[in-house]
Amino acid sequence: MASRIVPFLIFGVLNFGGLAIGSMATGPGVSSDWYAGLAKAPWTPPGWVFGAAWTAVMLGFTWFMTSAWSRTESAAERKHQSLWFGLAWVLNVAWNPLFFGLQATAWALVEIVALYAVIALMARNNWHSAGAGRWGIAPYLLWLGIATSLNAYVVWANGPQDHAPAASASESWPESDWDEAWKVLDGAIEWAVDEGQIPGAVLLIRRNGEVAVHEAYGAADPMTGRPMQRDALFRICSQSKAITATAAMVLWERGQLDLDAPVAQYLPEFEGIGILDSLFSDTTFVTRPTTQPMTVRHLMTHTCGISYGEIGDPRFEALYDKHDIVDLFPRDGRSTRENARKIASTCLIHDPGNQWNYSLGMDVLVAVIEVASGRSYAAFLAEEVLVPLGMTDTHFAVPEEDADRLVMVSEPVPLVGGFKRHMHSRYAIDYPLHPEWPFCGGGAGLTSTAEDYGRFLQCYLDRGRTEGGRILEESTVDTVMADHAPGLLDGGWNQGLAFGVRNSGAAEGAFFWGGYFNTQYFAHPASQTAVVLMKQTYGVSPDSTSKAFDAMLWN
Repeated sequence: MASRIVPFLIFGVLNFGGLAIGSMATGPGVSSDWYAGLAKAPWTPPGWVFGAAWTAVMLGFTWFMTSAWSRTESAAERKHQSLWFGLAWVLNVAWNPLFFGLQATAWALVEIVALYAVIALMARNNWHSAGAGRWGIAPYLLWLGIATSLNAYVVWANGPQDHAPAASASESWPESDWDEAWKVLDGAIEWAVDEGQIPGAVLLIRRNGEVAVHEAYGAADPMTGRPMQRDALFRICSQSKAITATAAMVLWERGQLDLDAPVAQYLPEFEGIGILDSLFSDTTFVTRPTTQPMTVRHLMTHTCGISYGEIGDPRFEALYDKHDIVDLFPRDGRSTRENARKIASTCLIHDPGNQWNYSLGMDVLVAVIEVASGRSYAAFLAEEVLVPLGMTDTHFAVPEEDADRLVMVSEPVPLVGGFKRHMHSRYAIDYPLHPEWPFCGGGAGLTSTAEDYGRFLQCYLDRGRTEGGRILEESTVDTVMADHAPGLLDGGWNQGLAFGVRNSGAAEGAFFWGGYFNTQYFAHPASQTAVVLMKQTYGVSPDSTSKAFDAMLWN
């Protein structure tokens, strides 16, 4: 027995050490965005099966090698065994870096066929001498047969893959690259749904003014199995911000709104608002004066100093709880102006214009727009922006007849797997179904479809034009896209008046943002492309779809 323990430990350490080395060389492996975007065989197992299979294979192979080694008597025979094992070990370790690391799928296929041949020869050479341990190599042969078929399908369905370097900063995105990019994103969505990362999604891509891709995936409600439809309604949350900013720019063009005027000119309650200096345990606080007034432009560029609470600074989360401030979604009968007054009764997190801090300013901007226009924001937005753009499915309150199109917000069930309805102590996800709640959240309140949001982005790609005329002048679009927080951001993007705007790389000029419940978009003027990816999840990690989306935007 003792003579078997040492070789068992040695072979075990070598086998599982090889797996670890291969894993380090390949990064995320089956969780990678590149793999998610490949066309894969219909019999491809879930990701966890790969890990379980290799564990069983290595245990069996360790048993096989221990049995064969213990029955080998001469030094020459042991040297022979060592050479065969070493060859198998190297081939086993090398496949993952070839396939996942270098993404050379054809070479990986050649390599795995060679590994299969080596393992088959080892089985033949030791079948009679290894005793019962010979069966330990059977899982290896079986799994290699499956793995070879999977690798062969990838090569057949996708062609031999060669790792291509990212485009240089001076290159624009050729159409062929775009076609390949959306196919990768499409594959990542399908894979994420199949793997249970997300329940479902809708993808829309516009090219040269036309809808090029519009696909629905998975379920709109995983609890009931209701399938996702292309016209599904999503809570777009912070994607509302760009629409609110657009409404403000309509007023600016007409001379009804001054971007550099103090907010207090429109909302006197903000006169004298200070910067938080000290917050006490009972949520009373002390402020210090600002060095400059907070302007409308500050509201639009996350430089006003009005912090979020729930998704921002914990001190302001406590303050907003104490002062009954809505900083995400409607929950009662208060108006937008009433909520703005509550915000004005608190304080700022920094001096206006001196820092970039993700801000509640767009909710205050709605109250400013109501004063400047003399109309309710919901009516102004519909008449001046949504109707001219044909965005008939974009609302603060979803019409009763469309309620069944609203996608459920899902969150993963820990340990057990699957999804459940998202519940939160500060809001209810059915807020779009309450027309009696008049609060219009300019920063997070709208519900929309992928198609509607694509229309909105197309207006900016067309430099303010609509099918029936125009809602913004070209010069206004240039103003929107300019850097309005110079020196306050890094990381390859600027803060515009309505969007984040890429300032470098192949995607330079692309404008983008996303939403709290996992929605994302960007549009790229140089290639006349807009991409909208709609999901409704909370607390999902990992999400390969977001990674594939970001790879398109941040390449």
